[in-house]
Amino acid sequence: MGRGANHILEKRGDVLNIFLYAPRDMRLKRITQVYHVPEEQAEKALRDTDRDRAAYLKTYTGQVFGQAENYHLCLDSGTLGIENTVKIIEAVYKTL
Repeated sequence: MGRGANHILEKRGDVLNIFLYAPRDMRLKRITQVYHVPEEQAEKALRDTDRDRAAYLKTYTGQVFGQAENYHLCLDSGTLGIENTVKIIEAVYKTL
């Protein structure tokens, strides 16, 4: 869900908080391929989005963006690939 959902829903027992991340170069490549934007524009979008996410989270929850202790599960989707990431999330969710 994003936007501080891990904080907003922290008292619920039926929530699995997941943080997905990937190396910067892989994120840039994905932005250019999926959204068909030039690399310069992708770099700015990535920088701005990361800055905005971090500021939003800090302002509304007091949390630091990307800290593992804020989540039940953190996965590097760049290394694992999207399909494997989904399989891992499904497997973990089924155990709850």
